[in-house]
Amino acid sequence: MPIFTIEPIILVPSFLSLLASLIVIIFNCFSPLNMDAFRKMVFGVFIGDILFYIPKVTAGFPYTKSGLFCDIVEAIALFGGISSFFWAASFASALYKVVKHENSQVVEQAFKHYFLFSVGLPILFAIGVSLIDFVKYDPDTFSCVHPTYVGEVDYSFIFFADVPLVIASGLSIIWYIMASVHIRKYLAKAGKSEVVTLLLYPAIMLVCWIPVRTAHILTLCGFAPSQSLVVKLQAWGHLQGLFDALVYGGSKSAIKVLCNFRNCCKKSEAAKSKAQEMKRTASKMSKASDDSEEVESLQQTLKRRLLAPNSAKSSESIGRSQLHSTPHIFATVN
Repeated sequence: MPIFTIEPIILVPSFLSLLASLIVIIFNCFSPLNMDAFRKMVFGVFIGDILFYIPKVTAGFPYTKSGLFCDIVEAIALFGGISSFFWAASFASALYKVVKHENSQVVEQAFKHYFLFSVGLPILFAIGVSLIDFVKYDPDTFSCVHPTYVGEVDYSFIFFADVPLVIASGLSIIWYIMASVHIRKYLAKAGKSEVVTLLLYPAIMLVCWIPVRTAHILTLCGFAPSQSLVVKLQAWGHLQGLFDALVYGGSKSAIKVLCNFRNCCKKSEAAKSKAQEMKRTASKMSKASDDSEEVESLQQTLKRRLLAPNSAKSSESIGRSQLHSTPHIFATVN
């Protein structure tokens, strides 16, 4: 059974989810908002989604690989998928704590437990799957495959693929039920936007992955659905990253990030326009200065030319007066 496929029905949802998750991470990096527990949990969800979808998008194409490569990419994908599942379950726990205590600060105190649950346990699963022959490299098809045998129960697949989802789904449902006791009282006092965000992340996981896992369980029980239906359910499950991004995009924090990003762009454009205006003004002043110097030089030249004839006339009159006075002087002497 191929672990990674290039069938468009699987590849396209995986690519859309990967792209949406990357966009969310980029906006988080540009966000000036404080990295509180809720945003750290959201960050964890999308990091898990990205690690899950990168191998799904890149490792299915037919190029030369190796057994070690298949082990590494499968461990990365498994860690990302389980981490995303467990972060979603942590949101269900946070929902219960918030509506029970009517204080969102309790999530800050519980965050270290969520981190250990959503990162530590998936690491153990990833190490475990790399230590067994869960995937092998098929040189004929250039693909990483999970070996299955007719008539045998695939316990390794059940443990690494089904058990984490059962854990995350079971805990999410339990915390949903526990939160339902307090949620109406909380909504009467506080806004609902925060509760909706906490509610939707676990719900997306349940809606996306329970159908395909149910089909797998039915197959184990001898009620195998059609292969085309299973592939469609897998494609539906791979849309989880896209749905997670849409939920984040509708949250207030995302709107603030977008507004701040837009304001920064506007400020940058305004500063650029102002700098260009100052440059044009300086250019005009420099040109005006050069023109004034040129005008002053012309004025001085013109002044010298105007004064030159007057000085010539003055010297000529002086010479004539001297000539007229000389005979008088001689006559006097004689």
